[in-house]
Amino acid sequence: MSSRILRSLALVLCAFDAFAQAHLVKDIRPLGSPNGSAVQPMATAGNLSFFAATLPSSGIELWKTDGTSAGTQLVRDICPGVCSSLPEYVPFGIALGNRIAFVANDGVHGREMWASDGTESGTVMLADVNPGSGSGAPATFITIAGSLLYFDGVSPTSGRELWCSDGTPGGTHLVTDLNPGSSTSFPTALGSFGSRLLFRAFDGTTNGIYISDGTQSGTHFVNPLTPTRGMTFGSNVLMTVHETDQSWSLWKSDGTSAGTLLVKGGFKTAPDQMTVVGNAVYFTAADAISGTDIWRTDGTTGGTSLIIAGLSNIIWTRAFGSNLLFTINDGGVTGAQVWISDGTTTGTREIQELQDVELGVTVGQRHLFPARDAYHGWELWTTDGTTAGTQLVSDIYPGAGWGLTNALYLIPRPGGVFFPGDDGVHGAEPWVSDGSAAGTHLVKDVRPDTSLGSSPSLFGALDGKLLFTAIDGASFPSVWTSDGTATGTFSLATFLAPPVGAAAADHYYYFSVYGGAVPGDLWRSDGTSAGTIRLYHSDLLIWQVSNIVPLHGKAFFLATDAAHGGEPWISDGSVEGTHVLADLNPGDSTSYPSAPSSVGDYVYFQANERAYRTDGTESGTVPITNTLDAAQSRQPHAFTKAGGSVYFLSNYDNGLNLWRTDMTTTQAQFVSHLNIRIVPLAMWSAGGGVMFFGDGALWRSDGTSAGTVKVLDNAFSCNSVDEVTSGGGVLYWYRYPGTAPELWRSDGTIPGTFKLASLDSPDTSQTCSTHATLYADGHLYFIGSDAAHGDEPWISDGTVAGTRLLADVNPGAPSSNPGPFLKIGATLYFAASEPGAGRELWAITEPDCVAPCTLRRRAVRA
Repeated sequence: MSSRILRSLALVLCAFDAFAQAHLVKDIRPLGSPNGSAVQPMATAGNLSFFAATLPSSGIELWKTDGTSAGTQLVRDICPGVCSSLPEYVPFGIALGNRIAFVANDGVHGREMWASDGTESGTVMLADVNPGSGSGAPATFITIAGSLLYFDGVSPTSGRELWCSDGTPGGTHLVTDLNPGSSTSFPTALGSFGSRLLFRAFDGTTNGIYISDGTQSGTHFVNPLTPTRGMTFGSNVLMTVHETDQSWSLWKSDGTSAGTLLVKGGFKTAPDQMTVVGNAVYFTAADAISGTDIWRTDGTTGGTSLIIAGLSNIIWTRAFGSNLLFTINDGGVTGAQVWISDGTTTGTREIQELQDVELGVTVGQRHLFPARDAYHGWELWTTDGTTAGTQLVSDIYPGAGWGLTNALYLIPRPGGVFFPGDDGVHGAEPWVSDGSAAGTHLVKDVRPDTSLGSSPSLFGALDGKLLFTAIDGASFPSVWTSDGTATGTFSLATFLAPPVGAAAADHYYYFSVYGGAVPGDLWRSDGTSAGTIRLYHSDLLIWQVSNIVPLHGKAFFLATDAAHGGEPWISDGSVEGTHVLADLNPGDSTSYPSAPSSVGDYVYFQANERAYRTDGTESGTVPITNTLDAAQSRQPHAFTKAGGSVYFLSNYDNGLNLWRTDMTTTQAQFVSHLNIRIVPLAMWSAGGGVMFFGDGALWRSDGTSAGTVKVLDNAFSCNSVDEVTSGGGVLYWYRYPGTAPELWRSDGTIPGTFKLASLDSPDTSQTCSTHATLYADGHLYFIGSDAAHGDEPWISDGTVAGTRLLADVNPGAPSSNPGPFLKIGATLYFAASEPGAGRELWAITEPDCVAPCTLRRRAVRA
């Protein structure tokens, strides 16, 4: 069969196949990663506990659980897609009958009050308090009074005022504009009497106490007191009032002016930790005689007295039946202690010593609370009020790990508690407990674990093989090699810190290692373990390596050491052949070298704010001169070869000067001055000269002043080296007219400048420096995206029709986020992510044609 027929058959077969077949080269790090859904409890309403959970597909959203796996579900994706509806106000929920009220942002109306009955249709915004995208959400409080929800909402017309809701949109309204117009009354809840709220506010003239039944006519001024906090106690609200410096008092109010009375004054600190136990309220305060101790009141002056003295650093108080549970931190070895009191000195005793304690929730005859001791991290504990009955419920994360991911997030539910737990396997997920070890369990793995992957990077081609860095999870970062097969993919050397720069030159792959305990090393590898050696090491912390580029078989790099400062270096791959190339500022003074670019037999770079060229020898390291004054060529950068010339830019006169040299001399010619304020970071060989971006526009120069012109306004490039590339005389770049990128091309002409594809990724929040590109063998390889496939490897031949998806590595809408790309022979290598392996090394063989075509073509040739 003739070669022409074979080629024709291959092309026909290609036309019937959509994608190339990408294959995982090797699962270098096959270890699972406990992602967890970052559970944050909100409140329990009826039998449902509501919480926020995080998933890559939906962001932070509202979930519910009835304590079973089947009953643990996403309630509603309030901000559809990857955006989060609860980014700032979690946990911030409160039960209102059979509903939960909370703050959410649907991406359209800003942060507003919402309510949910646990169904998608029953999850609704209560009111658009601040119309449009503005946020009207409460900043100070949301509270329940009987059957009503009160909160402080803000709008442009009324300022921050008191709002009320019965849990439905129709029953949600502004109570009254107490401080008229856009001015604010700063309402603060104090306590309640049934469905009436006692609150503090400012009417524009006076601060004081108000009472409201949720209507404008039912809102009245009570008293000019300005309490800092309050708490409902029977038919009264107890309030803390700041009288003068170091003078606080305890007041009570029944909601009337006559019934607002002083209970006790003369406290040096604000009464705090108010806790109702039976027919009394316990609180902490200091008077003129004692330190901060525990007091008790029945709401009368005569019934208010100090009951427990001599304790310090009281952290928490909780009611436990007819007793008071509290914790203190004495600053000693044990750290924290749990105490119980019946209100008498003899009935006050220590229960347990622990390292840290947060008091939690009473369940029946026991109190469940978070704590940690010398042997366990934060875990769930229980007490019946005795030392013998105070014990660890379950060591959820064995040993010193934190089984409770946040000790404050413990909420009651029928028969027990709900909390975010981490067993060290699943990450932070929803857990429940009834106070027993058997009754403490993971409810559901909301966000199943995926592999971390080895995160391949720093790709380099060496003698037909790929060299790269990766982390296998069992050891420190390593340099690996691959021939595209699993057996031919293995580690060459392991390091204490990750390699941070790499370049292939001749038969060596050079890389630098520094960070942590490693001051700075230069290494090279010939692709074998024995041939992976350190070329230079310094015990001085000042040593570091950067910007490695090839220079006709050697490696040129920039390095800093104590003897020379920052200078250009050279290496031929041997220890003795690694040294300072030229000490441009003799001694330990630095010449601040930067921006090296490899151009044929030379490297061009900046040092001492001048342009230099080197052939790899000290005598051949010389400055580039010009006929203008030195000020006009300061800070040269963006050295780029185009045709037989090297172009570069320099900063001058609030703009840029463009220069060129023909490589046969060290004399630069002035091309043009450009009034560009946003400085181009790089230039690319395209359009018969060089092309670059400046002030949002695309420019081209053929090396003459007249031929230096603007090609396209509003090019919207990020000017990133990763996101722009050129090949075949064409420049390719990502354009950002909004958040979703577009792929564009230009050959330097108006007709040859156009959009190749709109990349409407499901995640349009990522812009700039996240999209790898590679031009090889007449094609552009890049990260493309659409709603059906996510971010995946794409290919383009420079035409609209020839710009398409190359492979769907992570099938369906999820993204594999490929990159970087490197083509060696007929194989395209890249890193990509998918749930089974995490981020690992992938390859596509002969990607210019799809995989089924490759397989069939080989079969025909055979």
